[in-house]
Amino acid sequence: RNPALKDTKERFEKELGETTIFKIELNKYQRAFWAEQDPTDIHNPMTLERMQNQFPYVEWKEFFKRMLPQSTKLPDKIVVVGTSYFKAIKDLLLKTSKRTIANFLMLENCLEASLFLPKPCAQRYKRKI
Repeated sequence: RNPALKDTKERFEKELGETTIFKIELNKYQRAFWAEQDPTDIHNPMTLERMQNQFPYVEWKEFFKRMLPQSTKLPDKIVVVGTSYFKAIKDLLLKTSKRTIANFLMLENCLEASLFLPKPCAQRYKRKI
C-alpha cells in the first residue's frame, strides 16, 4: 500500500469533517436569520466598496471574481439580503481557516451543479452521496 494515499485519505476525512462542522455552524445562523427576518434588512443595495467597508472580513471583489465567470463584469451595486446575517457570521468566518471556507464553497457549488446533471448521471450521483 502507498503511504501517501493513506495520508491523502486521512487529510480528506479531516478536511471534510471541518467543512461539515463549518456548514452546520453556518446553518444555525441562516435559520436564525430567516426566523427573525426583519423586513428592513431584506433589500440593501450597496456598492462593492461599501460592502467591503461594512464587512471587511471577506475580500468581496476577489470572492466575486473567483465565483463568477471571467467574462462577467462586476456590478456597480449588489443587493445584500440580510446585513444582520453577515454581521452575525463575522466571528465564524474569522475563526475558520480559508481552506475550510474554500472547501465549503467548492462543495456547495458541486452540489448546486449536480441539479443540472442529465437524469442517468444524477441518479448515479445521488446514490453516491
